[in-house]
Amino acid sequence: MEEHPAWNRQLSRYARWAGLAGAVIAVAVAALFAWRQWQSWRVARTLPAPVPPVVEQRSLEFSFSSVEGQQTVFTITAREATQFANKPESLLEDVRIAVYGRRGDRNDEIRAESCRYDAASHVFTCGGTVEFTLSGLPGTLPGYQSLPALHVRTRNVTFSRDSGEAFTDAPVEFAFSGGRGRAQGVRYRSRTGDVELERDVEIELMRAGKKTRVQAASLEYFGETGLLELHGPVRVQQGERLLAAGEMQLHLDRAFQPLDLTAQGAPVLEQGAPQPARLTAALVRVEFDNAGRAEKAFASGNVRGMLEGQTRAGIEAGSAVLQLPEGGHALATAEFDGRAKFTYAAAERSAQLAGPVLRVRLRADAAGHWQPVWAEGPARSRLDWQQARQTLNLEADHLQAWFDTTGVLSRLQAAGAVQVSGKEVGQEPVVTQAAHLQAEFTSGTWSTVEETGNVRIRQGQREARAERARWERAGDTVKLMGNVSMQEPDGQLRAAEVTWHRRTEQIQARGSVQTVSYRTEPAATADQPLHITAETLDADTARGEARYAGHARLWQGDMVLSADQIVLRRAPRQVQAAGHVEAVFPQAARNGQRAELWQVTAETLLYRQPEQRAWLTGPIVARTQEMSLQAGRAELRFVQQSGRKVLAQGLATGGIRIVQGGRTAEAGQGTYDAARGEIVLSGGKPLIRDAFGNTLQGARLTFFLGNDTILLESREGFRTVARHPVSQ
Repeated sequence: MEEHPAWNRQLSRYARWAGLAGAVIAVAVAALFAWRQWQSWRVARTLPAPVPPVVEQRSLEFSFSSVEGQQTVFTITAREATQFANKPESLLEDVRIAVYGRRGDRNDEIRAESCRYDAASHVFTCGGTVEFTLSGLPGTLPGYQSLPALHVRTRNVTFSRDSGEAFTDAPVEFAFSGGRGRAQGVRYRSRTGDVELERDVEIELMRAGKKTRVQAASLEYFGETGLLELHGPVRVQQGERLLAAGEMQLHLDRAFQPLDLTAQGAPVLEQGAPQPARLTAALVRVEFDNAGRAEKAFASGNVRGMLEGQTRAGIEAGSAVLQLPEGGHALATAEFDGRAKFTYAAAERSAQLAGPVLRVRLRADAAGHWQPVWAEGPARSRLDWQQARQTLNLEADHLQAWFDTTGVLSRLQAAGAVQVSGKEVGQEPVVTQAAHLQAEFTSGTWSTVEETGNVRIRQGQREARAERARWERAGDTVKLMGNVSMQEPDGQLRAAEVTWHRRTEQIQARGSVQTVSYRTEPAATADQPLHITAETLDADTARGEARYAGHARLWQGDMVLSADQIVLRRAPRQVQAAGHVEAVFPQAARNGQRAELWQVTAETLLYRQPEQRAWLTGPIVARTQEMSLQAGRAELRFVQQSGRKVLAQGLATGGIRIVQGGRTAEAGQGTYDAARGEIVLSGGKPLIRDAFGNTLQGARLTFFLGNDTILLESREGFRTVARHPVSQ
């Protein structure tokens, strides 16, 4: 048979293909077998291990939910649960308790590595480490996506499925945003979100770089109300500041930000450096703003406060409200009620403001030292001020006080029925009343005091009234203005303005001056007051001198004296008048006739009470109903008659001239005797001339006013009696 080359090549190709296909099939069969073996191994791995003899059942997952109504309170899950044989117990691994609360407003979590569950008592006992995460609200609620959480770590926790409570007596550590702490024992209530730290609570807070340490016997947090209670003794300390109390309550919002704090059980707030301070009360309450900053504090029940510094300030009240400063605005205001007292002392000076309600404003400097800035008593209040040698007591319906940068009293205002009493060493007490008062202080000592509105001042037996009064400490003066009156037992003074120099006992009065004196000297009689008016008065009561000027006028009974100036001197018991002197006085009655009045003008007059004499300088003009007299000088002698001072005798010199009816007399001097009704002319060349030009001249002429007789005496001693008619 003949070989064909093409077929040989084709057969060889088929043989190679067949061998290759067989190899591929062999590999595929081997791979399939290997895959099936691997699948069997995987299934074997997922099958539960053989159950030990003590284990009845093992499951891959455990879950239980506590439901009240339509609300799931909590759900317990575990990655693995093992049921023990012949025991109502299970072992749970990787346990998680998700808590929603009975109102569904919580998102808390409890995690444990393993727990034993007692099906008979429905109690989970979790050994090892247990962690609580208390975040309060679900993260899906609008506005609360990133709320801070409280993380608690402890051991040996027991959880009751029926009550929903978790508790342990083991040490507890917890942390939260801005703080951490520890305690002994914790109790958590899932239904309400309440947390209780049972004893030995210590908390450290860090805010704005400042550490605050809190210590308490126990702590309770009530999740539904946001109330945090610290049971005492409680201590909250931040640097040199300490708040101690028997119990504290802190309300928190849902973001765990403080709303208000209440401390009771003899709370005490103390501060050391930079400025010692102390506050005690029966109850203290603090309110916080949205940023968690304390903005207002309340205290009630026997409130007592003390603040040390350049000045020492203190407060006593039934209750207090304190508005705290915000940010860099270091200005705090406080209001105190219930028989409140605010006191301060500095450099031998002290003051106390007391009233049913007091308001105080405080300011802090850069070093953190607080000083009083302003104080107010809006209701009837009293201020007691004292320094080494002086005291001042003030009452008013409304009081305000301002303090300088060192906390020392600088200004004072009072309104409404103001009453002031003051005492200085060596002086009688002063009592004043007014509608309004304003006082200025320099270095804590009063410098000026302004009183207005129906001012009344009393010192010893002296009393003054005016519309306004200004006290100046430098000169120790009181200036009274507007309808001024000053009253003493022996006299009174009225004027438009009076300046009273208290230390020197000098008085200056200006404008429509009027005085009344009931003294018997230097010019007053025992039963008739002495009146004086003038434009000005300068009196020195210590020296016993009073100087009236400007249309000065003095009168007493029938006696009147006016001049440009009248001066009264007590020690020599005299009255002196100068400038346009005019005087009116009665003469002694004669022969039962009514006493005539003399009207005298002169340039000066001096009256001396011991001698009851008056000296006048001229030109002098004296008039009565009967005659007129002119002279250069005159001396008059007075006597008491029927309870009044009357002219008894007179001597005129310096050339006299007498006009009586139609006759005129001239001489060098003349004497007058009121009781006898005689005028004796002598000196020079006495003469008398009648209306017809007839004259008589002699060494001595005597007028007898009662019978119109003239006695003429010559040098030789001859006497001639002449009777001349007198025109009426």
